[in-house]
Amino acid sequence: MWVWFLWRKLKGPLKKLLGKKFSMLSDQFKALCSSIVDDVASATQAGFPLEVIKHVAQGDISKGKETLIFIRALPLDAISNSSSIRKSLIERIKANVRLGAARTKSGIGDVEWNQILDSYAGNVLSIVLPEAIRKMSDNELPLYAGDYIIDLADSEPIRFAEIPENHQLIVLYLKIDDRKHPTISQAKKIWKNRNSRSVTYTLGPYDGFKAA
Repeated sequence: MWVWFLWRKLKGPLKKLLGKKFSMLSDQFKALCSSIVDDVASATQAGFPLEVIKHVAQGDISKGKETLIFIRALPLDAISNSSSIRKSLIERIKANVRLGAARTKSGIGDVEWNQILDSYAGNVLSIVLPEAIRKMSDNELPLYAGDYIIDLADSEPIRFAEIPENHQLIVLYLKIDDRKHPTISQAKKIWKNRNSRSVTYTLGPYDGFKAA
């Protein structure tokens, strides 16, 4: 179902990029869809723009005087147009031998091929990145270093560039391997319960930075 949905979204723009060469390459591009969520997740980890780190919003969830977890958060659109993530995804697409062979047979030159893949990767990220972030959370994978994704929160209130707005937020938890700190799965449960009357949830502002 996901492959069909994704291909339906990508097929039109790709057909415009490839023109008459679409019929020669479409099967291989369609085949990429079966692993594209994993590819985007890997590209996001490898190409995460480190300059975003100093901009993340800081927060915590506490119960009485006890802080249960500290969290960090950033809007999804802070990294959705990141050139380093897109470059990392392009490298993974280029590594596909079947696609490369079809491209060689089609006669598309290097400059044109790079332009095609840059546009294609941008389209993929605009559609797949949220699903990749959710899968990283499900699999308890870090976004960078020891910061693990515990949620992609939809329509979460945050002060963004001084304006209160609702955003899709990537919520991070710094994993510390000792018995005094919650595990990732425990942190997810605490986060999920953030709006309970029994706890206090606070989240600082995000300054509006978006990685280019």
